[in-house]
Amino acid sequence: MLNDIWQLTYIQTVNATRISNVFYYRQTTSDGVTDPREDLGVGFDQGPAQVYEAELAAGWIGLCYEIAKVGVTGQQFFRTLATTSPGAEAGEAYNAATAATIAFFTATGSHDGTGRTFIAGFPVTYENRNNLTGDGLLAIDLIGNALLLPITRLGVTFVPGRAPGFKKDPASTPEVPLPDIPTTFDPWILEDVRIPLTKIRSRRQSTRC
Repeated sequence: MLNDIWQLTYIQTVNATRISNVFYYRQTTSDGVTDPREDLGVGFDQGPAQVYEAELAAGWIGLCYEIAKVGVTGQQFFRTLATTSPGAEAGEAYNAATAATIAFFTATGSHDGTGRTFIAGFPVTYENRNNLTGDGLLAIDLIGNALLLPITRLGVTFVPGRAPGFKKDPASTPEVPLPDIPTTFDPWILEDVRIPLTKIRSRRQSTRC
């Protein structure tokens, strides 16, 4: 329903190693005629996932989307399968532990208003001496831009952003500790994208679809 916060876990495989990206969306319209989880999953599959497919190597495959409402315990598990094909770019894919980092920012621009995601599966031709080539920068930029766009399906819209959570109270001290301060969902804005090449360890390799 309106203003619900959703977590979407995008599960993929790169050279037979499973990885995942986690994104958060706020629903900005009322529910439509179908389950909003289906709307978000299909909308992501028809939007950002298509850009993943177009810009990554054939060793990359999108598998499925697991979607849950944030802050609700005991909810029914929901998964929808991806319909994308293996990556369309020619060439061998780097292993899953090699990824480009995309940084996201909210309107505040502060440390509390930042986030990042790791994109694995790009072809070896995108890298030169541990830096992305011009083609690689363009590809990751296209993926990043797609991840910043709202998702709309059958009249239901979801806006991407930083997940709600908690941060340290600046007035808290070791002598007088104070509870952490809750933070609300904050949408990303298209302002600054930093794209260094980064080595990371694959996560959620035991995930199954």
